[in-house]
Amino acid sequence: MTEHQSFEIDLIIPASPEQIFDVMTDSAKKQKWLFGSGGIEVVSFNSDLRTGGVERVEFRFGDGAVIFAETHYKEVVPCQSIRTVYSMGENGVDDSISHTYLTLTPIGDGTTRLLHQEIIILRSQKTTAEQRADTMRYSYVTLGTMAQNNVL
Repeated sequence: MTEHQSFEIDLIIPASPEQIFDVMTDSAKKQKWLFGSGGIEVVSFNSDLRTGGVERVEFRFGDGAVIFAETHYKEVVPCQSIRTVYSMGENGVDDSISHTYLTLTPIGDGTTRLLHQEIIILRSQKTTAEQRADTMRYSYVTLGTMAQNNVL
């Protein structure tokens, strides 16, 4: 069954757009941000965040199946916006394909308004747009806290 869904995340992050973008463009920092918590084995990680760049990641939880994500960066304006098309799945089969648009707007006091908009095509019932939104929201809050506290 194929299903189209969308969601939007609008957050205030306690870090500047420059701090956020630094984490997103530095492969070592990005890997620590995304996979730093226990229980995740990174099988492979290659990130090239620039217009025309591609990010390929393979990981697994414990002894589970290898999950892959492939992101194509369609438009990148440093410290301002990122537009992507990405797919996720396991064992080489896409479970979802998404188009995302992320904007970073400085508010002052070293904080940023982060707006993430996503249209997702779900090919299985393994996840929902609501679950994806919750995961992304948590990820962005963690990013802001880590960037602000220089723990990356």
